[in-house]
Amino acid sequence: MKKKKIIAYKDERIKKIAINLRKLLRDVVLDYDSRLGDLSLKAWKQQNKSKSQSIQEQREELLRALSKSICMCPTCRKSDRDMIFNPFVEKWWCAQCYQDMKDTYLNDKSFFEEEGEEEYYKTFTL
Repeated sequence: MKKKKIIAYKDERIKKIAINLRKLLRDVVLDYDSRLGDLSLKAWKQQNKSKSQSIQEQREELLRALSKSICMCPTCRKSDRDMIFNPFVEKWWCAQCYQDMKDTYLNDKSFFEEEGEEEYYKTFTL
């Protein structure tokens, strides 16, 4: 997607279905991640570090995909809110966190300490 996109449901039944699907997907991914973690630990204990590292890479890829999905806000980790897509960083945020990021950029210029932070927060205003 190349444009900002807002997903907000007006019909409460549809909203409930969408939220439950998000939660289900999030829970499945987190459960699978947990099982991969157990396998990685088992491989590590068996001195199979290459297998453990490979499993850890799978976990990182899985969690990276989850953090970019509409299933969960990367800031507050909530699944039950209207979501907004920021095309510049290719992630979905809940409307509240998105607005907080925008407000931070517009109202608190002293907040930015590290190089690039201001540009990152600026993407929430475009």
